[in-house]
Amino acid sequence: MHKGDYVPHKQPNYHLIFALLMVILAVSIFIGTLTVPLVPVILIFSFAIAKAYLVLAYFMHLRYQPLYCTLILAVALLALYCMFLGVIPDMIFPPVD
Repeated sequence: MHKGDYVPHKQPNYHLIFALLMVILAVSIFIGTLTVPLVPVILIFSFAIAKAYLVLAYFMHLRYQPLYCTLILAVALLALYCMFLGVIPDMIFPPVD
C-alpha cells in the first residue's frame, strides 16, 4: 500500500451528529434568552465553534484526513474564536452618542 492510498473508514452516524447539532442549536437559542449580557454571548459563540467542528470533521470528512489537515482546521477554528472574542465588546456595550 502506498503512502497516498485511500484507507476506508467506518461511516459516522450522521443521524446522531445531526441530532447533536439540533440539541446544541436548541440550547443556544435558550441561552440567548438569558438577561446576563456576557455569559450567553460567550457560550453561544463556543457552541458555534463546536457545531463548526462537528460539520467539518464528520460531514466534510476532515476527521479521517492526515494530521496536517486537522492542524489547519484547528488553526482556522482558533482564528474564528479570536474573531468572535474581538466582536463581543461591540455586541455587549451600546455605542456612546
